[in-house]
Amino acid sequence: MMKKIVHISDLHFGTENYTAVESLLTDIKNCEPDLVVISGDLTQRAKTYQFNMVGQFIAQIKFPKIIVPGNHDISLYNLFRRFFRPLKRFEKYILNNPFPEYEDDRLLVVGINSSRSLTIQSGRVNKKQVEYLRQRYSKAADDQLKVLVVHHNVFPLKGEKLSAGIGRSKLITKLASDCRLNLVLSGHLHKGYSIETNNEFIKDHNIIIVQAGTATSSRLRGEKNSYNIVEYDKKLRVKIKEFTGEGFKLIDKREYLI
Repeated sequence: MMKKIVHISDLHFGTENYTAVESLLTDIKNCEPDLVVISGDLTQRAKTYQFNMVGQFIAQIKFPKIIVPGNHDISLYNLFRRFFRPLKRFEKYILNNPFPEYEDDRLLVVGINSSRSLTIQSGRVNKKQVEYLRQRYSKAADDQLKVLVVHHNVFPLKGEKLSAGIGRSKLITKLASDCRLNLVLSGHLHKGYSIETNNEFIKDHNIIIVQAGTATSSRLRGEKNSYNIVEYDKKLRVKIKEFTGEGFKLIDKREYLI
């Protein structure tokens, strides 16, 4: 039986394209996914009104959801809130769970927070998070797809050094190898693509890295608004749909062996 994940990211409410928002909600409803993943940067500046807006958007998605925060969901200018209550508004208006997860007979999906008060652009993981993931993935059935959801890109692209990935990348790379992680869903870069990991870092099996572009924001970085659909049965298929100004259109489809 095929499983379907809609993967959206970098909504940046406060800079949202209203037409893209409405088109995205229609697309998600018509897709009828098993799970919707939102991989961070729900707001532009972590303002209360922005969390209220994105909360109303999320309430219209009537499917199971995994949501993790991004660096834009931490206050930038209010230093007290940034360093002492960085996720207070996210936890109040969106989700208060450091390890959101979804599990069925074919999927085990776990999310973690990679955003830190001391960093603006780069992300980081800690030992507690990695140990939790290790324990959770170790209980997965052989035929379950093991999926990690995180805002920042975990692995460097080909030709980049390991340090170009997330902070403490060696911890997360060892976890991925030991637990035979299958799929990473992330955002942050405002670029939509899917690749297999560079075998320089993961030597014994392939991990599929799926990056989502910005689904609804006017903060574009050379690409149009887009989102991903991940389908899993005997193979893994990643589709990218791009906003045309009137709706979302399929522009890329790739298939991977797991």
